[in-house]
This record gives sequence, structure tokens and C-alpha cells, in this order.
Amino acid sequence: MREPTVRWMFSGSKLSIRNIIIAIIVFGVVLLAVVWGSVGYKLTSERQICIANTKSDEASFARAFEESTLRVIKSADAVAVILKYQYEKQGRMVDMAPYRTNGEFQIAPYRLCSIADENGDLVLSNQTPFVFSNISDREHFLVHKEVDTERSFISKPVLGRSSSNWSIQISRRINKPDGSFGGVVVVSLDPFYLTRFYEQVSLGKDSSIALIGKDGIGRGGQSGSNSLVGFDFSSSKVLQLAAENDAGFFTENSLVDGVTRIYHYRVLAEYPLMVVVGISENEALAGYYEQKKADIIFASIISLFILGFCGLIINRIMSHRQQEKLQQALYKINDTANTCKSIPEFSRSFQSTINELIAAPNFYIAIYDDITKTLQYINELDTFSDHPNLRNLSEQVIRSGKTLIYNQGRLEVWPVKDIKRPRACWLGVPLKTENKVFGVMAAAIYNERELYEKREIDIFVLMATQVAMVLGRRLVESELRKLSRVVEQSPIIVVILDAKGRVEYINPAFMKITGYTAEEVVGYMAEDLFNCNKDDIFNDIEAGLTKDNVWRGEICNRKKSGKLYWQKALVLPIRSMDGEIRNYVGIGEDITEQKRVLDLMSRNLELAGQIQKSYLPQDIVTSCFEVRTFFQPYHIVSGDIFDCRFSQAENVLSGYIIDVMGHGFATALQTAALKVLFTQAMELDLTVDQALKWINEQSTEYFEDDSFAAVIYFKVDFTNMVLNYASGGINHFFVRQQDGLRRVTVPGSLVGIAAGQDFEAHQLALKSGDSIHFLSDGILDLLAEQTAWR
Repeated sequence: MREPTVRWMFSGSKLSIRNIIIAIIVFGVVLLAVVWGSVGYKLTSERQICIANTKSDEASFARAFEESTLRVIKSADAVAVILKYQYEKQGRMVDMAPYRTNGEFQIAPYRLCSIADENGDLVLSNQTPFVFSNISDREHFLVHKEVDTERSFISKPVLGRSSSNWSIQISRRINKPDGSFGGVVVVSLDPFYLTRFYEQVSLGKDSSIALIGKDGIGRGGQSGSNSLVGFDFSSSKVLQLAAENDAGFFTENSLVDGVTRIYHYRVLAEYPLMVVVGISENEALAGYYEQKKADIIFASIISLFILGFCGLIINRIMSHRQQEKLQQALYKINDTANTCKSIPEFSRSFQSTINELIAAPNFYIAIYDDITKTLQYINELDTFSDHPNLRNLSEQVIRSGKTLIYNQGRLEVWPVKDIKRPRACWLGVPLKTENKVFGVMAAAIYNERELYEKREIDIFVLMATQVAMVLGRRLVESELRKLSRVVEQSPIIVVILDAKGRVEYINPAFMKITGYTAEEVVGYMAEDLFNCNKDDIFNDIEAGLTKDNVWRGEICNRKKSGKLYWQKALVLPIRSMDGEIRNYVGIGEDITEQKRVLDLMSRNLELAGQIQKSYLPQDIVTSCFEVRTFFQPYHIVSGDIFDCRFSQAENVLSGYIIDVMGHGFATALQTAALKVLFTQAMELDLTVDQALKWINEQSTEYFEDDSFAAVIYFKVDFTNMVLNYASGGINHFFVRQQDGLRRVTVPGSLVGIAAGQDFEAHQLALKSGDSIHFLSDGILDLLAEQTAWR
């Protein structure tokens, strides 16, 4: 090697100290720009992600709120339609009994069902006792009086004169036979119900949910702790946006409490209403603000380090420029090992040092990942693309664990025998720790006039040994930092105990959930953290660890505030090399809210099932026949119901079974409406097929496109001993006669799908002792799985 190539850093003829300092400053500025640019880009991306997640949650919740609201309003409108047609045909003779207390209609959220004549006088109501009122000045009366829109009208929240409660009036116009105005049918809806159903779903303490009319008046909702019933949203941008698009997002300072929220609105199909869901911006970006603080602190520390590092290098150059080349290089290697905070920084700094000793314009350090079986090239610099594949050469070093040189077209192991002066163009040295290869350090020269000499190769191997010591320690520290960050940042509780059960460590999640600080917990026995049944819990844990070397279960603990909470826990032992238990690790997840929601759902389902059960008729036992009930929906709200009546004058038993598609409150309302229609059909002089046709015509108007009902209607004539029946979707029943039990199949279309359908009447001759078994589709499906019927 020519000596001038190693003196350039200290020679004023090629590069001055001033230029070196300027280069280092520029390098530091670039690093600072990269650090802060990366932090800015990361924070911008995380903010966008937080807002996108918030919008996604709002959209899902708004759709659910929209669907529930539509079902409630449509169900109320369907009842209004039925009463409208009944009043137009029967006048004040309409029977309101089914809508009074203990009737099918008297279910929240509907408060009142009433009919007013053309003068606004209340003539019929389900209120007991009846309270007279005049609503001629009400908007929901006047709007129908002026013009027949043939549509329902949804009023602003008003204080009922009969009920003395706030309500939203859903009304329909009544026409006289000549088409003139004959009054209105009004169904009063509880405005607080629409949002009360969603109180168990938490969107944050400052969340908002509202049902707003296109006139700007709130029909219901809650903003923080403020009710939105009757609130004027005329100045909100949501009205302008809803006029342009049926759904969208916007951010606005709340007109109610001034909180800045991210809102999502959806316009209800067929009705001049919209649902609006809002989550406060602070709530939505809470995670972003925490991460922003951490990232800024981290970037500040890195910036201080970069500034310190650059200043340190400049100071070293200024104070030691007269030292020997080798001493200077070795000093910098040692200094770099103690000051750099990351492997890439160390590698970049080390490259400048290696160039002071040997020519290494093409230099890189690669770390081997034993899991992915790949090499990570930290700062690869290769200026000559025609060189043999460096990655293949590096892999050879990793596999062999030996120093290799690519010398004059041959790959040789260093030291090379019988060659006093090897001339190498590529040199690779394995990086080892505890005899395990974890990387490679390599350099190359492509100029044949400046090839590596033996002395330079020996120096490179010596420095590679020092690099291996530094990087090996850095890799271990890096893995420990990763593990520490995982535990510290995890939302899951992590507790480490010693072999006697004394607490040695708790992570921030434990402190956040329980309210205890590390000073209040560390050093105390773990059993002091449990609320009750300590002996049972620890005996169970000990048994689990003995059997499976792990314990899983649920534990009820008490927070510092005294409040109980449930956690799903996992306990593992940590053993020494000789198998002795040194520590225990406990991992826990707070499941208090999950258990509360599950318990609430269970209680609601049980209550709803009891309510529906009360609607079922009692068994009928006479000297002529018996009617027995074998199926009752005890545990769920379903669309199944039945009823029957016996006419002594005609000696006829009439009955029906209804099976409406779906489950839940809206389905129960549709079932109740169908029951009203069947009750009316029983009072009309109609055959079974005519009755089903009439019921289908009435129900089609208020059944949604995706809903329908399966029914069967029958009359048992005991005088002529004949069963007359017609099917509307329940196409099977069973008859037990002298020849045994057989299945009767009867065709028939579902009710509520399309108007104008016809139904067929059928007859079956009966004898004394025969039994007939009518069942809903659910029982028929179960029987089909368990029994092969011919």
C-alpha cells in the first residue's frame, strides 16, 4: 500500500480540518432532519389511523342505530296504518282493547295510541281512563289537515296533553269515504328510548348520539350528560351536509357543550330524519397524544445524542490530530463502542475509522438473523456492480465461521499458506460471540494497484474481533430493550414474583388498572393482592403448576379504590438451569366489562322471554275437546305465537300459529300486529283461505322487504267433525288417528311478501279420539333432524 493513502485525513494538502468539521456538521444536520422527519411522518400517519379507526367505529354504531330506529318507527307506522284502515271502515267502533294495559301494544317505547276526528278532538285512545284532549293546534294534526300526503308524519318532541309525557308523534291521515279529511291516527313514541337502548355500549365519556329531523330539531339523543330532545341544530353543518349526501363525516364544536367531536351522520331512508354519532376528538386521539409525547421525547434524546456525538468527534479531531494513525484508529474504535446507541450508528462511525488505517471504500457489516435465515446489511457501500456476488461470499463466511479472502479469482481461508504477500480484492471476517457466528464484516478493493497487504488484513481481522465484542453486546442489549418495551407498553397486566410469592415487579398496566403504585405493591406477598378465597385460589394455582406447568383461570381482585374487578389470568414458573423455580410470572387481562355485559344480556333475554310467555293463551279443556300447549319460548324473544277461540254458538274452534322471521323487539311488534289482524279475521264471516288472503293484504303494507311471516289458520267444526285449514308458509302439521301418527303437507305462500296472493282451503275428516298437532317451523326443523317421516 502507498503511504499517502493513509495520511490524507491529517494532511492539509488534500482535506483541511475545517472541511472535516463542516462535513461532520452537515452529517449531523442530515441525521437530525431524518430523525425529526421520520417522527413527523410517523405521527401524521398515526393520527390518520386513529381518526380512521374512530370513523370506522362510528359508522358501525350509526348503522346499528339507524336500523334499530327504522324498525321502531316502521313498526309504529304499521300500527298507525292498521288503525287508520279500521277507523275508516268502523269509525268509533274500533276496539282499542288490544292496545291498552296488558295488551300486546303496551310495550316500550310507545306511550300512547290515539285517534282524533276532523276537529282535533280525541275520540279513541288506549289510555285508561280515557282523557279527552284537542290537538287541532298540533303540527302533526295540521300537516294532515292541509293536504293528504299519503305518508306518515314524524313530529318534533311535544308534551302530550293526555299522557303528560314528552313524545314524538307518528301520525297518519284518516280520510272520509269522499276523500275529505276525517282526522288523524297518532302513535306516541318515547324519544328517550331510541338512545337508552345503546347506553350499555361505551363510546367514551364525551360521546354523542342523536336523532335529528331535517328541520333541525332533535328527536332524541344524548351529548355527554345533556339530553338532545327538542334541541335546535339549525346552525349545525350537518343539515347542509345531509342535503348533499345521505351519509358522511364532519368535525365540529358541539352546539350543546362546546366539545370538539368527530361526527358521522346517516339519513334514514323513507323518513326526514338522520342519526348522528359523535366521539370527542380528545377521546379519539388519546392514544395518538400519548405516542406523540413518547416520540418527541425519544427524538429529542436521539437529537441530543447526535449533537453530542458530532461534537465529540470534532473535539477528538481537534485535540488528537497529531497522534499516530494506529493509535488514533484504535482510540476511535473504543470511543465509538462506548458512545453509539445503535448498531447502524456504530457501523457508520466505524467505517470512517477503518479508512484511516486501510483503504476500505467498499465496506459493510451484515448481521445474520438465525430465525429468518437472512443477512441484514447495515451500511452496504459497493461502487462497482461487476464484482462477484457479495451476498454469496458473506454467506460463505457465515457457514464456515472462518475469515475468507477472494484472491485473484480464488476463495481462500486466511491465513493463506505458502503465499508471503497475498493480493486480495475482497475480505470477509466472521463476527462471533461465544463461538457463535452472528454476522460478517467485509471490505473490497477493485483497483489492482491498491490491493490488501498481509499487515492490512491482520489489522482488519483484529478490528473485526473488537467489532464482534461491541456488536454482540449491542445485540443482547437491543433484544432486552425490545422485551422491556413489550412488557412496559403492554395493556396486559404482568407481575413477577420470587419463589416465595413476593412481588418483584409490576408493569404500568397493573398500576393503571388497579390504581396501586409500584411502591405500594413491590416487596409484598402476592396473596395480599387477592380479594377473597385466597387459599382456594393458591391451592388451584399450585395444582395447575404441578400438573401442567401452567395455570389458567379467572380471579376476582380488589382495586386500590375498593372496587372489585375480574381478570383472566395465566401463571407460569421460571426455572433455573438445574430446574429449580426461581420466579413466577403472572399475566392478567381485565375482563370486568365483558362479564358485566354478558350478565346484562342474560338478564334482558330472560325478562323478554317471560314477557312473551305471558302473551300465550291458557290451555282449553272442555267436555268436547282439549287444547294443550307443548312449546313455549321461555328464554328468547322470538317471532312465534299462537291463539285459539271457541264459539259455543257455532260449535267451532278457531286458531292460528304465527312464526315471524327473526328475533328481537321489532319482530315481537310485527308478531303482535299480526295477532291483531288474526283477532279481527276471527270476528269476520270468512273462510280460512279468505281470512289468510285478507291478512296478507293488510300486513304486506307494513312488513319490510326482508321480513315475512309463516302462518297456519284452522277451524275445527265439531258439528260436522271436519277440520278446515289453510297454510301461509307453515306447510306441515301432524294428525294422530286410528291408523297412527302421520304428517300432513299443505302448500301455501308466506305472508307479508307480496300482495294479491291466493291461499287454498283444505278439509280433513275427524273422528272422536283424533288429535291434531300444529307446530312452528323451528320445531318442524328439529323433528326433521331427529325423525325420518314418510
